[in-house]
Amino acid sequence: MVDAQNNGGRGFGAKLFIKAVEHARSVKAENLLVTVSEEKPESYYFFVNKCGFKETCKEIGKYKEGVEESILIKKL
Repeated sequence: MVDAQNNGGRGFGAKLFIKAVEHARSVKAENLLVTVSEEKPESYYFFVNKCGFKETCKEIGKYKEGVEESILIKKL
């Protein structure tokens, strides 16, 4: 969705996240869930440190064989 390598620091991820939260609240969602690959530490940092997500668990091989994925949640 957002290419951090080419767009980092320009606020695209933050703007997209704000829209996602607005939509989730408009449909009365209670939580947002995201999955972040260990290969994308910048995404993990963004969701945990800037957006307030908490890690709920980790899975290996969910999307790519041998790669650890963190499942993150944010209560709305």
